Amino acid sequence: IESKDLDNLDFHLSDAQAELRKLIGPNTVLVGHTFHRDLSALRMDALLVFDISLLYGIQGQPKRRPALAHLVQEVLGRPNFRGADGGDVHDCVQDVQVTMEIALRRLRDGSEQGAPATVFVTAPTPSAQVEETMRKLYIHRIPQRDDAFGALTRLWAALPVEVSGAMEGVQMMSSAMVNAGLRGAEVLFKTKEAAEKAFLSLPAENIELDTAQRPQKLVRIHFPERTALVCVRPMVPGIGMACLSNGTDDAPAVAAGTEQSKRKRPDMSTAENAKRWKGKGWPGWRRAAEEALAGAPSRALPWRQLAEEMVQRRQQQGGGNAKEAAETAEVLELLALAALPEEFLSDSDALVRLQK
Repeated sequence: IESKDLDNLDFHLSDAQAELRKLIGPNTVLVGHTFHRDLSALRMDALLVFDISLLYGIQGQPKRRPALAHLVQEVLGRPNFRGADGGDVHDCVQDVQVTMEIALRRLRDGSEQGAPATVFVTAPTPSAQVEETMRKLYIHRIPQRDDAFGALTRLWAALPVEVSGAMEGVQMMSSAMVNAGLRGAEVLFKTKEAAEKAFLSLPAENIELDTAQRPQKLVRIHFPERTALVCVRPMVPGIGMACLSNGTDDAPAVAAGTEQSKRKRPDMSTAENAKRWKGKGWPGWRRAAEEALAGAPSRALPWRQLAEEMVQRRQQQGGGNAKEAAETAEVLELLALAALPEEFLSDSDALVRLQK
């Protein structure tokens, strides 16, 4: 379909919905790939949907859904469905045909007793663009200050020479949190293996998986007068996962149930705070800091007092990431510190102040 094909076309969303209703009955099964997108675009819903993207997964990347062209290659054994470079124009008729073939193949293979609910296929071969991305690590929540580049350079220079010597450059980036005084950066390495080795070598205060199933480390960087916690992660899922394994030099993460994870948390509960928080859910680290400071004299608190209140609130209130709420008080305090905007802090004293 080209733009000229749409000139003077009098066909609207309601017309498309009406045409589809002629084909759909209460017992009709709709077959598609990532079908929720089609239904959302049509502003329609359906009772019976067979979405092949939910029946297959990518090995090592459980939250990633395989593209239709990749399923055609892996399930039907037909490579280059979108052309050798993957850039061919989509043919909706072909898409429908191969989607139905994959659905029927899955029904046939899944009828056997003990068949898995999800079949995992091998990951697609990275394109040249993805290969470039795999050579990078992304750093965010970096304080917006002139010497941030130097602090990041020192972070990598402190690693073994075989790691730091493979770094090609650091590029400072703007981020969605620029209004909060924070920014990001990309670090480029000679190879994807060098990027992964550098990530695994970084000492971390905490390790978790982000929403895209990429491992992310909470790492401390140093300025002349203070330190700051930043988040470092690979830019492609599947890289650096070894850091999540316990008992290795590259895995400082604390396993639940270990002696370290059982370290006693300080009892900081007070009737005043419990009353203030009653009926509220966890608002997030920054909002919790802002609310604590807003109720303080002169809208300022010593860092230690603010951290204790934020940690106590995170432990007592429901909502948010349940795994995070179960962390030790020491880890929660680090997360609280990482959430504070640069402008809330002072070089002259230990007070944290809410800015107007």
